[in-house]
Amino acid sequence: MENFREQTVFLQRTPLGRYNFVERAEGFLIIPNTPHESQEEVRAREESLFRLKQEVLEASGRTDADAVCMICRDDNSDGAFLFPICREAHYFACLGCLKKEAERGTGEIVCPHDREDPFAMTEYKRIYFELREAFLNRLTAQLTTHTPSEFLPTTTNIPNRPTLLTKKT
Repeated sequence: MENFREQTVFLQRTPLGRYNFVERAEGFLIIPNTPHESQEEVRAREESLFRLKQEVLEASGRTDADAVCMICRDDNSDGAFLFPICREAHYFACLGCLKKEAERGTGEIVCPHDREDPFAMTEYKRIYFELREAFLNRLTAQLTTHTPSEFLPTTTNIPNRPTLLTKKT
């Protein structure tokens, strides 16, 4: 018989895979696969990136006044947030492009002047995953474990809310 982890991987690849399965110390956290980034989480990420951007600009003596995203060519005239690609702030990327690149995981956003400095992707991922971990910790703390009757072998529907499965369920 398959173990639980293999079953969850199977669920992720089938039409029932409308859920994210996150292994936690407390058990498996099942989160409906809907946009669950809270405005608070997005704002915290932007604030962290903004503070880091200011530190980089001050240290390099540069400004982002005429900066454009080196990927999509969006400028900051419409209020778009641009983040420096390297510690010397030669080029910038917008948050949308950083997010897409982080999801792809190819690490192709690098400064042409310093290809060895993956500053933007490293810092974006660090901040994103730190905040994501804090979000999951808060979510896990808020949840109560559900009774085994909700997950009988005949159950066909997984609850459409964040759910924590433990050894007892």
